[in-house]
Amino acid sequence: MKTKEKRSEKRRSQILDAATTVFTRQGFEKARMDDIVDEANLSKGTLYWYFKSKNDIIYAILERIFNAEFNSVLEQIGPDSSAVDQLNQFISLMLADLKKMEPIMPLMYDFFALGFRQRIVRNFMGTYLRKFVHMLEPIIEKGVQEGAFRAVNAREAALAIGAVLEGTILLRAYDPDNVVLDSQIRAGMDLLIQGMLKQ
Repeated sequence: MKTKEKRSEKRRSQILDAATTVFTRQGFEKARMDDIVDEANLSKGTLYWYFKSKNDIIYAILERIFNAEFNSVLEQIGPDSSAVDQLNQFISLMLADLKKMEPIMPLMYDFFALGFRQRIVRNFMGTYLRKFVHMLEPIIEKGVQEGAFRAVNAREAALAIGAVLEGTILLRAYDPDNVVLDSQIRAGMDLLIQGMLKQ
């Protein structure tokens, strides 16, 4: 990467870091581009050179969070492990990523809410869901072929795993004192995997 490209990428990253801080603190609705300028310690012209609107920044943050999450998981799952081990690795990696995202969890809840109102966010979240399912389906199919899992529908099982993950995140928003994210997700996943295992 050339020096100019590196500098440009660094500046873009600086803006997204600042925007993430502002959005987490104030929420999408209240946050202004001026707030991001102040947080990033940049000129307004520099901000608008990289991002034309608040929506552009929101989309870039979505890409950054979810693409990093997928790349991290894909790189670390052992290809030669059994399907049950791969599924447990996947869950552990997702939980580790969620732990890292704890400080920006209010931002994640804003993303969920925006998905109902803005097509661009809804489309992105739909793409994320399809990637999620596409990543899990081969693992579940492998488990069926290995004889570890019952003859479950791999797509339906992958969606159920997604429902446990995303649903628990939402439950925590309603009752954070009683829903401990990692232990509750792990409990839900263990129940689901037990239901798939061949008796």
